[in-house]
Amino acid sequence: ADPSLTPTQQLAHTVVVLCRARRLLVLLGPTLTSSLSCVGLILAWRASGGSLADVIVEPVSAGPDSPPDGTALIASLDAFHVLYATERQRRRSQALVHAVELASAAHVNDVVRALLPVLQKALDLVAQEAEHDVRTEDMAQAPLEAVEHEGIHGAVNQRDEGMPGSPPAACILQ
Repeated sequence: ADPSLTPTQQLAHTVVVLCRARRLLVLLGPTLTSSLSCVGLILAWRASGGSLADVIVEPVSAGPDSPPDGTALIASLDAFHVLYATERQRRRSQALVHAVELASAAHVNDVVRALLPVLQKALDLVAQEAEHDVRTEDMAQAPLEAVEHEGIHGAVNQRDEGMPGSPPAACILQ
């Protein structure tokens, strides 16, 4: 963005960029639903023909050392109402309020709440990755047992052998 542009001009340019974009990345954190600018960008994306199928939601945590709070993020989207979203810059706020008035508050609320299933999929993926990371860390700390099978020498993680339905993890050394 050109820093010499006024906030209102930046807003106008952002809408043009959104219209040309094929996908929208939403960094969904605790403050997204209270930011009229973020709400306006999501509204502009959908108004310009953007599809939910082309939206990527990345849950963001409140701090660097904490995981995203999925329950709080879902609650913030579920209870969203544009009435509570604010913008610090007065001129930009006026432009965004006019956009909301043109679209109707009910429509804006529906557009933002439509991100709920996309957020849920993203949170499920984060949970799966966290589970995989914990399991991988457990496997890395497990004692290994030397094995030989049909001329192939390797090591088998003993903890995995007891898990139903999963073959033992092996590091094959030939």
